[in-house]
Amino acid sequence: MHLQAIGSTGDAFWPTRTAPVRPSHSLLSEPNYFKSLSWSPDGQCILTNSNDNALRLFDTRVALQTLASHDASSAGNADASETGPMQTSLDGDRHSGDGSSSMPVPVDLAESLKIHLAEPTYDLAWYPFMNSADPATCCFVSSSRDHPVQLWDAYTGQLRGSYITKDHVDQVAAPMAVAFSPDGSEVFCGFEGKIQIFSTSRPGTDCVSLSLTPSRKSRDGLKGLISDIAFGPDSAAANNIFAVASYSGSVGLYDSVSHSPIHVFCPSRLTRHGVTQVQLVPTTATTLLLTASRQSIGIECWDLRMMGRHCLGVFARDAQTQQRLAFDVSTMLVSGAMHLVTGDRFGNMLAYDMLQSLSADDAETRSRGDTSPYGDHALGRLFSMAGQASQTLRGGATAASTMESIGPQTTVATQPMLMDRVANAAVSSAKVHPFLPCVAVALGERWSTWHSCHDHHQANETDEEDAERGVGARPAGPDQGTVDCRLSILEWVQRDSR
Repeated sequence: MHLQAIGSTGDAFWPTRTAPVRPSHSLLSEPNYFKSLSWSPDGQCILTNSNDNALRLFDTRVALQTLASHDASSAGNADASETGPMQTSLDGDRHSGDGSSSMPVPVDLAESLKIHLAEPTYDLAWYPFMNSADPATCCFVSSSRDHPVQLWDAYTGQLRGSYITKDHVDQVAAPMAVAFSPDGSEVFCGFEGKIQIFSTSRPGTDCVSLSLTPSRKSRDGLKGLISDIAFGPDSAAANNIFAVASYSGSVGLYDSVSHSPIHVFCPSRLTRHGVTQVQLVPTTATTLLLTASRQSIGIECWDLRMMGRHCLGVFARDAQTQQRLAFDVSTMLVSGAMHLVTGDRFGNMLAYDMLQSLSADDAETRSRGDTSPYGDHALGRLFSMAGQASQTLRGGATAASTMESIGPQTTVATQPMLMDRVANAAVSSAKVHPFLPCVAVALGERWSTWHSCHDHHQANETDEEDAERGVGARPAGPDQGTVDCRLSILEWVQRDSR
């Protein structure tokens, strides 16, 4: 299996943007990288948030039309793959072992809408019943610093309404996380220790405030800034609850009808940093909860039936960065399978068959007859994949001590079924199409370069000299020079078994 690029923005967003930091002293140059992305519910466009404080909408219909043609040509390329190994270049193209291109050039993604905002955007959310054939449903909400939550028209880019969120001193404050309820009737906005719930049809100040802790001094409840709010997909069991994550490292489960707390716990055993993403995944037997954290080396999986007992599994991923790296879970890639798709800070795309990984590891453990299912060798492979083979983990914690904190009954999955290099920068977000076997990835990372104001006009002339002296060079990674900052659509291709 491999990933094949069918659409990309190319190098349109590679040039850096320059912003004055101290006008009399220096200028700061940063890549205009993509922070996050979200497929529209009807799968025809992608909404992105980038470092230049702009929201962009990309039309993906032309790129998605190439899926059928690529499927038809994949059989002919199967014979060629037997003569030489297939390699993935950093621009996403597939090449044969002799260096010749074996796949068509990715389609240029067209920017159909651009909304400039005054401040950075914290979070985005599509209206859950968005349909391009019905313009009234084509809308999304955004949360920007020092601004109320805004409802935007996805066709015209006009502001439809504002949900005025306020803090405890009655000042306008922006939530760190926003989400629509599954039926689209309410907008949930997450703050520090509370959630404000607005009626979608009534923009303004009227809202219901849900306190997540008894008092500001209390140790009970969910503390800290809310980083993510997640509802379950179309499943009766999963829709009865919603999950809330916080930067304090805690996750809370709440009843979606009464909004009463069900369970609050601290999931992150691999890092003490805040939880950045949660996702509810229903299965035939139970509902799984996936959590991701900053500065972590894995995505943790929890069974809602065994909350508070032990972590069900850990899927290796190097996210040892302050940047949020979003993952996704889908059954659209391969029929009958459930895949966890994510990227890491080195530009690798990883895919795990979740159920097979957990069951296979359990079967291997039972056959060995070990009393402790996963010893230090398993976690050592996890550290090795995360770039920590010869180092200790935070404060001198060894593999044995970290294994004890994870729990003896936790599955450590370190062998993804797919690992492809797609960029020389971090994969900030990976999202699977709602109903097609393809993945959209947002690439790029913050990389600051300082210039003196008096010679900034000579920056273009001195780029080569600065590179020789190491000024502005990436501190890590084999690829020096331009940082990949683009949006790409990657098709999930299964190689012929012949």
